[in-house]
Amino acid sequence: MVSTIIYIVDIIIAFRSSYLDNFGDEIIDSNRIAAHYIKSNRFWTDVLSLVSNPVVAQFNLTESQSLVVCLFGMLKIIRFLRVRQLITTATLDKGIKAALNFIYLTVLLLFYCHIMGCFWYYVVYYDYCNQNLQID
Repeated sequence: MVSTIIYIVDIIIAFRSSYLDNFGDEIIDSNRIAAHYIKSNRFWTDVLSLVSNPVVAQFNLTESQSLVVCLFGMLKIIRFLRVRQLITTATLDKGIKAALNFIYLTVLLLFYCHIMGCFWYYVVYYDYCNQNLQID
C-alpha cells in the first residue's frame, strides 16, 4: 500500500515538473506541463502500473483477470528504467556517477533474474499441473 501511495505522489509531482521543449526552453506553465504529461506514454505507463495494487486484490477476480492485473504491475519496472536518465543527466562527480551506474545495473540484473525465475516457476507449475490431470 505504501508503494502505491508513493507512485500516486510521483504522478502528482510529474504534473508539476517542468520540461524542456523542442527548442530547449524550459516550460513552467502548469497547464502546458499537465497537457504534455497526459499526452506522453509516461503518463499511461504510470497510471496502468497502479492497476496492480492491494485495493484491486480485494476484488474477487478470476485467475485470468488476476494474471492481467499482475502484468500491469510489471509496468513498474519501466518506471525504474527512467533512473538511468536521471543518473546520466545529473551534475555529479564521475566517480559517483560510476558508482550509481553500478548499483543501477546490479538492481537491473536482480530484476531480470527475478522475472526469469518467476517465468520458469510458471512453466514448471503449468507442466506439473497438466501431468497430474492426465489419466492413464
